[in-house]
Amino acid sequence: VLLAVLESEQKYIIDYIDYDEKFFSKNIRIFEDDIYRTASGRIMLSNLPKEKIYEIYKRYGNPSPESWEDITSFEELCAALKKIRNSSVVKAYSKAGDVFHCGYAKGIFKNRECVGAIGIAEILKSEEEIREYMNNNNNEILLMRAAKEINRRLDYDII
Repeated sequence: VLLAVLESEQKYIIDYIDYDEKFFSKNIRIFEDDIYRTASGRIMLSNLPKEKIYEIYKRYGNPSPESWEDITSFEELCAALKKIRNSSVVKAYSKAGDVFHCGYAKGIFKNRECVGAIGIAEILKSEEEIREYMNNNNNEILLMRAAKEINRRLDYDII
């Protein structure tokens, strides 16, 4: 599970638990991440004003095909972000070498403004595993419950 925020056009992971301890040492608490690659980055990006999205696009350009397929222009990015903004839970996957990073995310809102995101992620090895993972409604239910509880405890909007 991770909690992410945007600051100065960059996505930061502020908490991450990796039970297998494959990727991050326990001493790392805050680190940068690709805003396009993950469901949490996409949901936060989708809730920004169009001018801010354009600033990020100017800085990073198009997403790589490995991080987000079929996005080759600013217009395509905006269209994809509009669909995401209208979703309650965002799903995403990206390819990294021989594996796929797959995940779900839900926005954290205060005063109707997206201030962060919570996500559930897995590393999978085949497209069959991706289909099964992405169609697992239990992941969505767990994520919705977690986001609702975080919002309630922070006295944020429950969306």
